[in-house]
Amino acid sequence: MRRFNLPVLLLVSLTMVVCSVGGATAAALVTGAQIKDGTVTTADVRDGTLKTADLAGSVLTKLAGAPGKTGPQGVPGKQGERGAPGPAGPGLESVEDLDGLACRLGTPGAGVLRLSYERNGSLDVTCVPSVTRRLAVDVAGDGQVVSEPEGIACRQSSGDCVEDVLDGDALTLTATPTQGWVFDGWTGACAGDQTCRVPMNGDTTVGASFTQMFDFGLTVTARTTQTTVDVSGHAPCTAPAGYKDTYCTYSVPAGTVLELRNDVPGYFGGACDAAAEAMGSCTITMNQSQWEYFTAGG
Repeated sequence: MRRFNLPVLLLVSLTMVVCSVGGATAAALVTGAQIKDGTVTTADVRDGTLKTADLAGSVLTKLAGAPGKTGPQGVPGKQGERGAPGPAGPGLESVEDLDGLACRLGTPGAGVLRLSYERNGSLDVTCVPSVTRRLAVDVAGDGQVVSEPEGIACRQSSGDCVEDVLDGDALTLTATPTQGWVFDGWTGACAGDQTCRVPMNGDTTVGASFTQMFDFGLTVTARTTQTTVDVSGHAPCTAPAGYKDTYCTYSVPAGTVLELRNDVPGYFGGACDAAAEAMGSCTITMNQSQWEYFTAGG
């Protein structure tokens, strides 16, 4: 039989090498010469095959391909449990409670709600710019001025005497004197001596004046006839006939000038001088509490 030897060129022919590693099949196309960047060389090929040991070593690393692309993002997890609800708001007792609440005019809190009723009973709700006006209260004497709605609680040189109020709002001021004092009246944007409603259409100043009160006592003694002493600005003090005494007490603001007058012969005592006896009158200035008397019949 004639034998043929395979030519040496067979070493450089293409060979499909298949081997199994751990149940998985690895395949590589190799040549007897070096492939491109040295991934597989002739030294790695023995007897035309790649050994299992080669695949477990450096040859396996050489045969590994480039890393693949990043896989797609996983499915999002399910939504967490809903949190507990917050506390309830104060609520509204009436639709009028909306008046004065903040509203948006381009930015939060830039406006304030204003309510107005029409003749047909309809209600308009408008968001107007929240411009503020300043109310300043000046108290002279011993007393307090408070406002409704609250904000002003002012005493002389103490307390809250300045308040910023939304433009167009109104405050009602009430003056209360301390015991032993009297409220004289308002100055500035208010007048009189009653409560004062102040519309805030601009910066406003209000003054409140209190005056200290002094007790003034008068004793009238009548002898043969009924005797009456007139007290200027106050009720007269009258004593019945027959050596009867009548006591009259008045509360008078500090600095008040009182005139006591009687046309029946008699004399005044106390702060009145001797001349008052002949004149039938006496003038006193109330700078402190004091007591006067008049005795009829000399």
